[in-house]
Amino acid sequence: MHRDCTAEASEPSTDGSGSSPFDAETLRHALWALDAAEGALGPEAVAKLDPGPAWTEALMTAASGGLDGLASWGKANKSNTRLRPILDAIDWTNQNRPEARRIVDVADGREWPVNPLGRDIPDPVPFPVEAFPDPVRLLIDETAGAFQVPPDFPGLVVICAAAAAIGQSVNLRLKRTWTEPPTLYGAAVGSPGDGKTHAAKFLVGPLRKIDDRLRRQYDRDLEAWEAEDSDERGPRPVRRRVMLRPDATRESVIAVHNDNPRGLLRHVDELTGWLYSMNEYRSGSGGDRPFWLSNWSGADAGAERKTNREVLDVSRPSVVVLGGLVPSKLPSLREKPGQNDGLTDRFLYAYPGIAVRRRWTEDTVSVEAEDSWAAALTALWHRPMEQGKEGPRPVVVDFSRDGKARWVEWYDAHQSERETPEFPEDLRGAWPKFETICARLALVLAQLRQAYGKVDAARPGGWSMEVGSSTEDEPPVRLPSPASVEAEDVEGAAALVDYFKVMARRVLGEIHEGRVEVPPDAHAILAWIRRKSLDHFSANDVNRDSLSRFRGRLDRRDAALGWLERQGCIRVRPEEDREGKSGRPPSPSYEVNPNLNAVPPRNPPNPLNP
Repeated sequence: MHRDCTAEASEPSTDGSGSSPFDAETLRHALWALDAAEGALGPEAVAKLDPGPAWTEALMTAASGGLDGLASWGKANKSNTRLRPILDAIDWTNQNRPEARRIVDVADGREWPVNPLGRDIPDPVPFPVEAFPDPVRLLIDETAGAFQVPPDFPGLVVICAAAAAIGQSVNLRLKRTWTEPPTLYGAAVGSPGDGKTHAAKFLVGPLRKIDDRLRRQYDRDLEAWEAEDSDERGPRPVRRRVMLRPDATRESVIAVHNDNPRGLLRHVDELTGWLYSMNEYRSGSGGDRPFWLSNWSGADAGAERKTNREVLDVSRPSVVVLGGLVPSKLPSLREKPGQNDGLTDRFLYAYPGIAVRRRWTEDTVSVEAEDSWAAALTALWHRPMEQGKEGPRPVVVDFSRDGKARWVEWYDAHQSERETPEFPEDLRGAWPKFETICARLALVLAQLRQAYGKVDAARPGGWSMEVGSSTEDEPPVRLPSPASVEAEDVEGAAALVDYFKVMARRVLGEIHEGRVEVPPDAHAILAWIRRKSLDHFSANDVNRDSLSRFRGRLDRRDAALGWLERQGCIRVRPEEDREGKSGRPPSPSYEVNPNLNAVPPRNPPNPLNP
């Protein structure tokens, strides 16, 4: 029998059959016949179907005779006007099997995802300025207007600058064995020339002024020290800092941090190059990348000083990172399959994706907002650490009762979100980081709230943040003991986390160019499916057909199949009724999403006209 169909081609129907000459019910019966011929449906299963007398004859022939029997039956009945429509339907379905399965799936409400390995990249959402205390909202709004940028950019800088000012002076205790510092990594994603760099420079300015005063003080101390008699002078003065050089290596970061235990800010205009070349030092063995992973987690870090081979250790690293990323360069940050260490998952991204129409404006940040911000940051930075037996350590604060209740509520809801079956598999690494991030944001908001309250209370006294109005030892405002984290702080942190979750989906989606990162074992099965142009297979086929990586490791095979099933790449075929049968049940059988292959699969031999 040849492929040209003699059945009347019907008009495209509304049941998903599109341009197919057959309706979904006819295609379902044809697929049954092909499955029966290939052994996927046994005689007992076929006997329970009721497609009508003519189709039953075709199905029973296929189930008992296989592909050869079905082909012989087709040849013998090619002139039979009663059976010819059935033969044509089987013929067309065999040549267009993925399309036939799609039509049947649509009719059954089981349509396959069109892009099973794609990421949904959401649209941007408004930055939640309402999460901040009122004076900070004013600062963010005025900075956005003055520099003609979306509020997302100044909002992110405010968070990171405040976190750097707090440093290791204050930690939040979630429970006895879990405390968090305010260490955060922030990346503003936008096109060159969009104003984000100027806005960041303005908001980080108060910390640079502190750093400049510290440098001048160090120069004076060093000059006095060098003037003393070498036999009588004490230890060399320590250079205190707030800011790190943008090109600092791991060794220099640890050396500077060792002298500045409260923490530092690393402000880099362009983060892409920094992230991409992080291990260039020592020809790729510098260990910079592991350090920045450990720094975010608060794990101890150490390095050997190059000059005198002295080993330096930082027991509580806290370097806040802030910089910019260009959207077109995001794919260059993608890791090799199976080697994602989670560094990009740790960042807070501000990616509004909109360009503010920039025209000259006389709008600027008010003196009151600018001075209050500088005073609050300076007060936070001057808050001392506790002195413990082994050196400086953070003051630890707790949640208030209402704050803890709101934290527990948020935490449980966050975990439930990740436990839903439809949660994207490739975001499961990023989402646990938001537990830590939410706690750290709540700590930052609590300390900002306290600092601004003290600044506002002191303003009638007439302080000013003009250059020279404060010294290293005498900031305009001194803060009392750190504030507890209240419910309003957790509420604000939760609103920010909701925003940063959307931004993570946007940025991580573009880093991977709209594709999920496929685990290595699942990748091997995908390659095998595509190489064989399979539309169905069994779990045992995976073992038998040259995938040696799974021999003796059925747990890995099943985990990979489970991942592919959750992504919508494959799904379990209905099992044959085994009532009354003995012996071990057959290996699970899967059907393949016809959208999975970039090119149409090679047609199998025509069983009705070999």
